[in-house]
Amino acid sequence: MGNVPIREGEGRVLHLRLRHSGNGFVYLNGHCVGHCYENGPQTEYYLPECWLRTDGENRITVSLMPSADDAEVREMSLVAVP
Repeated sequence: MGNVPIREGEGRVLHLRLRHSGNGFVYLNGHCVGHCYENGPQTEYYLPECWLRTDGENRITVSLMPSADDAEVREMSLVAVP
C-alpha cells in the first residue's frame, strides 16, 4: 500500500477501502476500527484522526477468520477525503 504522509494540523480525513474474503476486524495502531464481513455492505472504513500518528509509522491490521473462500485481503487502499 502506498505511503500517505500524515502531518499535524492538516485535518486530513482518511478512509480505508478493503476487498477481502473471510470475516474479522480492522485495527488502526491497535484500535478497533470495525468489523469486516465478507458478505456485508461495508467496504470503506473511517480512520479517526485521533488514532493516526503524525510523528511515526501507522499500522493497519486486518484480522480475518476463513470462510468457504478462505481468508485473504484482495485489495486495500487509503483514500484522502477532502
